[in-house]
Amino acid sequence: MAQKLKNITIYDVLMYIAILFSGTDIWSFNIGVNIRFIQILYVVILLIYIIKYKPIIKWSSSYFFIFILIFIINSIISTIFSLNFMHSFLYFVLILIPMFYIYIKNVGVKKLKIIFRAVAISMFLLIIFQFLLDGILKIELPIFSSQHFQGVTRVALWFYEPSYLATFMSIFVSFFSYYVFIRKEYYLIPEFIASVISLLLTTSTTGFLIIFVIFLVVLFTRIRMVSNFEKKLIILLIAIIAIFASLLIAALFFRSVFDKFIMRIFSQGITAASGDRMNDYGNQIRAFFYAPLFGVGLDCYGVFVGDPNIVASNITLELLATMGIFGMVSFYAIIVYLFYETFLSIRAKKYNFSRVVVFSTIILLVALQANQNFMRVYLWMMISISYGAIVFEKNIFSEDEIKENNEEIIKESNEDKIDNIVLQ
Repeated sequence: MAQKLKNITIYDVLMYIAILFSGTDIWSFNIGVNIRFIQILYVVILLIYIIKYKPIIKWSSSYFFIFILIFIINSIISTIFSLNFMHSFLYFVLILIPMFYIYIKNVGVKKLKIIFRAVAISMFLLIIFQFLLDGILKIELPIFSSQHFQGVTRVALWFYEPSYLATFMSIFVSFFSYYVFIRKEYYLIPEFIASVISLLLTTSTTGFLIIFVIFLVVLFTRIRMVSNFEKKLIILLIAIIAIFASLLIAALFFRSVFDKFIMRIFSQGITAASGDRMNDYGNQIRAFFYAPLFGVGLDCYGVFVGDPNIVASNITLELLATMGIFGMVSFYAIIVYLFYETFLSIRAKKYNFSRVVVFSTIILLVALQANQNFMRVYLWMMISISYGAIVFEKNIFSEDEIKENNEEIIKESNEDKIDNIVLQ
């Protein structure tokens, strides 16, 4: 451990800060649209990385860059014809965060894995700290956000609300779930437990549902990995017992939270449990039909409905409403490419880290179906990290394949020499 700490550089620390504070919603100032301090810090970090690593800018025929270019062009068109140009312009320019790609391409994925572990533990400690401070001691710090619902303290750290924190923590729950239960790297169990507890403490119904989704995906994957039918049944039985045990513990020891944030899905219905977000789906669809090709403009859904403070409540409907059909298709083309490259392509089985981060990115997108804002910094952070990891691991395997081919050529050459000697 001491040796690992010695290898940590200031550039690694900057990456740790960039990931840890990527969701600092309330640390911002308003110039017509909220500018977050982390976005200014990103510009500084990007400049430092450019000076340090001197990246070469060149055209790439990669489908990823093509889809990104299409998305950017569509964003520009949507901005030009938006209902409020300044809203859209200031919203759009904050998307580009290539520093994650530059960092991974030059440093690799091993350090980033360590950074993810450090961020997960840091978030756990910070959430526990705020929960004790706000929930027990009743002390509220201005740098933190929180809510109180029927006597239940809901921590949010520097996010707008608990559901935003829950979507962010879904990255780490899915990340460590994959490593622990699919890749069997059991030394990461502490980080997995810390991430799950952190997400549970947000008391977000979305967070609870995401844990269940991750559970089902991991369970299905584990069952597929086992060939023996009896072992499949054992895994399924353990999973069923785990579900009932979790619900029993929640009902016995956390009854208030259990009733208010889990059982309300069944007692009130999914629409009411969503905080009436689903009631607004009709308006978002109406905005899409108003401008189906390029949308009403980035960050202009509120302008369309007559209140700039109102935001869409589903990331896919938000894309359709604000960027139109072309924006939605180009965005999901990026995600489909990442999924194909890490799970379906010829090289897919060779990928390690990139497969895990793409899985986490997809889980984050699932969480955002119950929320909004496709321009969230940590969403594009994960997209950038995913592509950077793919490029890095693809280069590694290309070098290994070249090495293997060279060794095979040398071996065949030596065998030919031996055959010639025997013939002589």
